[in-house]
Amino acid sequence: MLFLITAALVVSRIGAVIMIMPVFNTLGVPKLYRLAIALCLSVIVTPVVPQAHLSTLSELLLAMVGEVIVGVVMGGTVAILFGAITMASEFMGMQIGLRIAAVFDPLSVSQTGLLSSMSRWLATLVFLGANLHLWVINAVGDSFLLVPPGAASDPLAAGALWVPTLNHAITCGVRLAGPVMVLVFLVQAFLGIMVRLAPNMNVFFAVGLIINVGVGMGLYHEALPTLLMEHLAIVQESLSIIGRVAELVR
Repeated sequence: MLFLITAALVVSRIGAVIMIMPVFNTLGVPKLYRLAIALCLSVIVTPVVPQAHLSTLSELLLAMVGEVIVGVVMGGTVAILFGAITMASEFMGMQIGLRIAAVFDPLSVSQTGLLSSMSRWLATLVFLGANLHLWVINAVGDSFLLVPPGAASDPLAAGALWVPTLNHAITCGVRLAGPVMVLVFLVQAFLGIMVRLAPNMNVFFAVGLIINVGVGMGLYHEALPTLLMEHLAIVQESLSIIGRVAELVR
């Protein structure tokens, strides 16, 4: 009986993480698959974690709610930092002039900008290729050693980490997009000066958008490898934040 109670608490935390963490949280991934992954991981984790000693159904339900909150905070932290590259791509797309065109993104099942969609796809491949999803799952498994199932005394306290995490993600998004945005702005400023110096030469106005898009895409192409590596380092920071979540709730 204690094993089943512990399993219910373990699957609550792991399931919440799987449902909200990057790659798995996309609408294109069936919820049944996410549930199956959470159940399989719980079967592996439950035998090696301390058993929960709960006597009543109300205690069990309350503990499961706490585990879900902890899992949401952990998975949401990774998702917030993962969104930095999407934010950076949106900034670059608006500066380059590609935000007026949108494509259907099967990952999010929505209309997104060209650069945003491509960057999200590449970031997802890097995330999987670097086995970062396994590192996140391993960090969540280690959290059971710090906070055994049902032992979270104040699950809501971990939510305070989302404020600095969101601030850090926005800062990183601006920092990732900064170089391309500044260089594209300089090109736009040059074209604007040329139009002012030679108002009768409409050629600068006619080809300005083409030059802006061409230069912007060239800069994006050159910055993409560094952009993905920087983004990978940003997402890796979430592993240490997951440990802080466990420390706050115990």
